[in-house]
Amino acid sequence: MECEPEELEFLGAAGIYTASTSILRGPHRPLFVRVTAAFVLLLSTLFLLHIAISHTLFTHINTDDTALDSSVPSTDAQCCLLFCLASDWLALLLFKAAYLLALLLLSLLATTTAIFSVAFVYSAKHDVLTFLWVLSVVPQVWRRLAAMFLAAFALLFVYHAVFVIVFLGLLVTADNGSGFAGLLAFLLIVAYLVALVYISVIWHLASVVSMLKNYKGLTTMRKSRDLIMKKLRDFFCKSSTNYGSLTPRTAG
Repeated sequence: MECEPEELEFLGAAGIYTASTSILRGPHRPLFVRVTAAFVLLLSTLFLLHIAISHTLFTHINTDDTALDSSVPSTDAQCCLLFCLASDWLALLLFKAAYLLALLLLSLLATTTAIFSVAFVYSAKHDVLTFLWVLSVVPQVWRRLAAMFLAAFALLFVYHAVFVIVFLGLLVTADNGSGFAGLLAFLLIVAYLVALVYISVIWHLASVVSMLKNYKGLTTMRKSRDLIMKKLRDFFCKSSTNYGSLTPRTAG
């Protein structure tokens, strides 16, 4: 590898992309090719199947809806069409729920496998990782990632709920003629977007932390937040030091 694990914390955006590319060109390339074939292609196939089955179900719903519009009211034929239409909608909702569940599970497994493989590559705990060995270990750490995901989902749910309640309250106040409330609503949207990006960054970093450390749930999110704050403090301290060294000194 082109840099030691201790040097990774000093990489910028370009360095991160370069290090990521070097992994795919290194001796572990067959492992990531198998990970791609096993999960990414599987997710793509699931997505295409979802489109095809959803189109078929929607076709049945449109057909029943058209037949219902042309049927005679209060007849057995209309009752049968109503039952068929309700059955079609129920089948569609159940299929959507099953699809989202399968997508969530496969996405978590794919994310866990990729993060776990990259973490072990950089930690140098194994010279050569095999795909079967990774698959045998991933289920042991997948539960930590699932717990972190549920904690992040609960946090985002509460965050969005609070935002909607406060925003609607400001809109009602603004409709009553308060210009200050309208300004607060605009500033609230800006703050909401900034905080949403911040939470997303914490969430993605927490996925890596949950693979490397035995943290679960909100503890993983807090650890991720601490790492980000430490990185930001180091960045600003380094920037202020460089700025001070460039500032010309006056002669005493």
